[in-house]
Amino acid sequence: MKIIIIQRIFPNYRKAIFDKLYNVYGTKVFHGRNSSGINQIQTSYSIPIKLIQPFKKETVAFLFGFVKIIKERPNIIFHEFTIGVPSLLIVRFISFFLRSKFIIWGHNVNLKRGFKPFSNISDFYRYLLMRSSSAVLFYSPDQMIQVKKYVNSEKLFVAYNALDTDSQLATYKHISRSSRDDIKEQLGINAAFNLVFISRLLPAKKPEQIIEIFKLLNEEIKEKVNVHIIGNGSMFEALQKNIDKAGLSAKIKLYGEVTDEEALGKLIYISDFMINPGYLGLSVNLAFAYGCPIITFENEYMEQVHSPEIYYLKDGYSGIKIKNLDLAEMAQSLSDTLLDGSYIKMRANCLTTIYEEGSINQMFSGFEKAIAYVKKNN
Repeated sequence: MKIIIIQRIFPNYRKAIFDKLYNVYGTKVFHGRNSSGINQIQTSYSIPIKLIQPFKKETVAFLFGFVKIIKERPNIIFHEFTIGVPSLLIVRFISFFLRSKFIIWGHNVNLKRGFKPFSNISDFYRYLLMRSSSAVLFYSPDQMIQVKKYVNSEKLFVAYNALDTDSQLATYKHISRSSRDDIKEQLGINAAFNLVFISRLLPAKKPEQIIEIFKLLNEEIKEKVNVHIIGNGSMFEALQKNIDKAGLSAKIKLYGEVTDEEALGKLIYISDFMINPGYLGLSVNLAFAYGCPIITFENEYMEQVHSPEIYYLKDGYSGIKIKNLDLAEMAQSLSDTLLDGSYIKMRANCLTTIYEEGSINQMFSGFEKAIAYVKKNN
């Protein structure tokens, strides 16, 4: 049985799941490459194909490699699903010609708008594609629930979007042999409370609002807090200038990109909250892997909605969701939670959530179930 996966790019964070699929099924990954800030790799089982990106938007692209796909003659084709990749339709046609099972996987649903196939043209396209596909993989159950009433639920599966939790758990166990105070001392951090932000520094992530949130913190808390901003991007220099201008360079530190897993893990481990006023993605998984709760805004109020990983963040259990875009309310909620110590229980809940619900094995299980289903319905 030959299985291939077609991706716009091969990001490093996908290596863990693709390694597992290759080791069990001999899966090959056909992928393009772009100039985004995402770390992209190539492996012995990956096959580069041409990618054309006509616009600045990273999710809009046309993938080639059709001859390579036909020569491979796969039994099952997984295709990353985004409506900005029109070449997907050509691969769908090829799958008919080859009699290959065709499975789409990805976001599939806009969680803020919901799934409205008979009143929204893009959802109608999604609906037609999901109806005609052999199976559909979602990143989270709340996405799948939106679709169940329109598409045969037997062919819908969840592959919980995950990072390499096997590696992260080993790193966490190694780091947590030391107390958080000891790690702080190693890192030269003296603050009683620490907040962390990890993301590409882009306008949609709103890192500049962290300065305003810090200013709005309770005075008692503000004196005891340091903020650690990790990531690179177009806003790095402007953000540093704003921090300096506000006289907060001793309180808010920009690290740039941190790629060493243990160094990154230590910064998250000693942090009491991840703070993110913009949209969240896999940083949810990253924070929870080291027991760090998250504070952010509710999806319904966001200009750009959170990615499906927001599913792991349960308000009051593994973090806090502010039900408007009020920075003062976010600052007040942070201050109250740090003062009353309720964040301590959240830390344990984050670890339970990610290593039980959001593990790489859970993600692999979703792929396994989809493969078994299409094989049975051959």
